[in-house]
Amino acid sequence: MTPQKRSALRTKLRAKVESFDLKKVAAAELSADIRMIQDEILHLLDEAGLSSFSYEDEDAGLRVKATRVQAVKLVFDEPKLKKALGAKLWKTVTTAALDESKLESAVAEGRIDPMTLAENSEEKQNRPYIKVSSAIAKNGDVSQAPAEDIPVSDRPGRKRRGVAK
Repeated sequence: MTPQKRSALRTKLRAKVESFDLKKVAAAELSADIRMIQDEILHLLDEAGLSSFSYEDEDAGLRVKATRVQAVKLVFDEPKLKKALGAKLWKTVTTAALDESKLESAVAEGRIDPMTLAENSEEKQNRPYIKVSSAIAKNGDVSQAPAEDIPVSDRPGRKRRGVAK
């Protein structure tokens, strides 16, 4: 690859990483704002004794409705249930699952041949993603770090991520 092509690609990459980082910061802020507004709506619905609220948006020609939704999940106290059912009945309603740490120990101890494990497993790749990280000068001074290593959020006029106000 020519130096000019490499430089052009680095310029494009920098622009995309900066854009990506800014959008992630904006998305996090937007998510926090949405959660806060949602909590306020829930509080107001509770205060009014309502489970939903609707209004006419005449400009859009729509009826907008906000409804309180709260999922319920049944959680079992498994040790207590196991005791109540007894061991025999418990075995009929449960399944054994592979314990990877026990499997690794058995391989390490030589009780399972690593080839057997390799022949009966496969690696599956997760969807790739981009992780944006920062390189700050060892003394913590952003001004001494190379410009391309200063996170977008630490540059003048930018809100720094992960720092409480």
